[in-house]
Amino acid sequence: MSDKKFTDKFSKKKTDKKEEEEIIAGDSSSSLKRDKNNFTDHIIRSRNDMCYKVMGRDSTGRVAWYFILLDKDKKDQFMQHKKGDSYDLADYGKIIASGYGEEVPEDVKEMLKEKYGFDNF
Repeated sequence: MSDKKFTDKFSKKKTDKKEEEEIIAGDSSSSLKRDKNNFTDHIIRSRNDMCYKVMGRDSTGRVAWYFILLDKDKKDQFMQHKKGDSYDLADYGKIIASGYGEEVPEDVKEMLKEKYGFDNF
């Protein structure tokens, strides 16, 4: 048998004094938000087959475009909508990006391609 403890297999993250003080003071929200964003980005990248571009008009009547990550349980229901139907995209998943106009701006296309691997513009 080995003399090592089970817990020896796991290394603890070393923090500097300032970071440790921020964590103790409860001021680590920015790192938590960053970790949450990284996780969300990973989910979107890994499920980009559930991401759709939607063109239409918003509640004020302005022409708009949206990229939405559908909840897999709501995909069939979402796909039943026809052109001209009125519905709330947020009821079907997470809106990843949105804006006004007939075309998605080049900088948004670039960001979506780099960040999520999208190429369906």
